[in-house]
Amino acid sequence: MNERHAHANPAATADGDSASPPRTEMIANRTAITADARPVARRPAPPTRRDTPLVDLNRASPYQAALAYAARGWPVFPVAGIVGGHCGCRAGPMCDHPAKHPLNRYGLNAATTDPAQVARWWHTWPWAGVAIRTGAPSGLVVVDIDPAHGGLRTLDDLARTGQLPTRTLDTLAVRTGGAGHHLFYQHPKTTVPNTTGQLPSIGATPGVDLRGDGGYIIAPPSPHHSGQRYQWEPTLPAPAELPPWAQPAPPAPRQPPPRIPVVGEGRLARYAHAALEREAAAVASAPEGQRNHTLNRAAYNLGTLVGAGAFDEAVVATSLAHAAESAGLGPREIMTTIRSGLSTGIAHPRQLPAVPVETPAAVPRADRPRVPAPQIHLAP
Repeated sequence: MNERHAHANPAATADGDSASPPRTEMIANRTAITADARPVARRPAPPTRRDTPLVDLNRASPYQAALAYAARGWPVFPVAGIVGGHCGCRAGPMCDHPAKHPLNRYGLNAATTDPAQVARWWHTWPWAGVAIRTGAPSGLVVVDIDPAHGGLRTLDDLARTGQLPTRTLDTLAVRTGGAGHHLFYQHPKTTVPNTTGQLPSIGATPGVDLRGDGGYIIAPPSPHHSGQRYQWEPTLPAPAELPPWAQPAPPAPRQPPPRIPVVGEGRLARYAHAALEREAAAVASAPEGQRNHTLNRAAYNLGTLVGAGAFDEAVVATSLAHAAESAGLGPREIMTTIRSGLSTGIAHPRQLPAVPVETPAAVPRADRPRVPAPQIHLAP
């Protein structure tokens, strides 16, 4: 696909001239670089403001386009362009992903809207293409349609079965260098995954990918290894709302963990039961991204009580497993994490608080035997 590897965050090749082609290659291709990187030197440069029409950027240089995207609030970073017909990276004609991988250190994680940083990057790599980070930072989600992998056929099949509207270009769109399309939509403010050959609400969609949080796409007017350039289509001027067919399926409602029965009697049992309920509740309500850590911490904490003899290991494991399942963790991850946390906690038993001896209940005053008050004699 045009960006089949774009959703990954590849390691950067370098942070300066060390990622540039050898000096001799740069000199040999100076003419090509000048013509490729600065195609508008012979005409007035197009504006690079926030309100610049995107179709005007088709005749700009990637550097000018990067400034315009940054002005719109879309974080950008440089990707290897095409030099002398080959990828501008050190691998040259041997590159597996020509003109698609980051040149800067940290790749998409360093994407920026700072024009000064953009200028520094394109001063270092004047032949670079431009990439836009997708997801929450830019507010963009992109559907990537690749005809070479059956993308158009997939769209026809989905439209025929009613799973997809026939007019899929009713949004901001780019024609890619490989004759595919990038459809730009508004980010729904919930996590959108990056997928290859599938859409979250549909399933398998050969040739149709999704670029969301943690992804990026190559943007116009970057060069493509086919010799063509990415171009904005004369469609809507702004991204439309993300349609239902491209949105992640809503998460299943969390089920509250089952009520934990009190095991044993006395204050020690009540102390242990309170600790178990507290940890299970924390696991069940843990947000995505912290669920495994919360489960591991709870298993360790309760393991220290198991090691101290407060209650049975099976009771803890069962209670935590129910809580983790309601939080959305998978069975294998649940059991592995619980086993690891419990075994470590058991090896470090907790020093339990002293449990005071329970005294017999006081006898009600009405039932007490009457004792005559002592006679007090005062001296005359």
